Amino acid sequence: MRVTRRVMVVLVAGVLGWGGASGFAVAAVAGVGPQGAVGATGAAGAAGPNGRDGADGKDNTTAGPRGPLGAKGPTGNQGAKGPKYQPTTHTVVSRSGTGPYTSGTVAAESGVPMTVKYTADCDSYFPFLGLSWQGDPGDYDYVWEDDGNYMSGTDYLNAPSSDSGYFTLRTQTDCHWTIRVTQKY
Repeated sequence: MRVTRRVMVVLVAGVLGWGGASGFAVAAVAGVGPQGAVGATGAAGAAGPNGRDGADGKDNTTAGPRGPLGAKGPTGNQGAKGPKYQPTTHTVVSRSGTGPYTSGTVAAESGVPMTVKYTADCDSYFPFLGLSWQGDPGDYDYVWEDDGNYMSGTDYLNAPSSDSGYFTLRTQTDCHWTIRVTQKY
């Protein structure tokens, strides 16, 4: 606390036992007036210790131009030989129904023979089951079965030269049939 003349008068009055109010009255009579003008600023004190450095920010790094490419490293080991490719069976069409049928356009692998598995159960006097493949013009093959009222077996269509086409199944209206045409590649 800064001790001014006014405070000093109040303190002296208090010591003499005059009380705070009397001290103010004495200060007023003693001519203690308002505070004077502020004096000149003193010289600066010594600098304090330096603070800790902060962590570098991500934006504070400057990258230079790209350097030259290095020499090619040694070729690594090729590793163990993988398994031999095993052809898998792909279904071209699989369908069951009664009577004649024509499929929509289906995809096929050109150059790969087709395997036809079939069953048919017919009540007619002359039962038959005919399945034909029609690809591009000239790409045509068929199988024909007329082994009795109940037929079941496997037959083959030559490898198509087209990669798409359709099947037509011909039979009597009372024949119930199932066909599955596959290719293995």
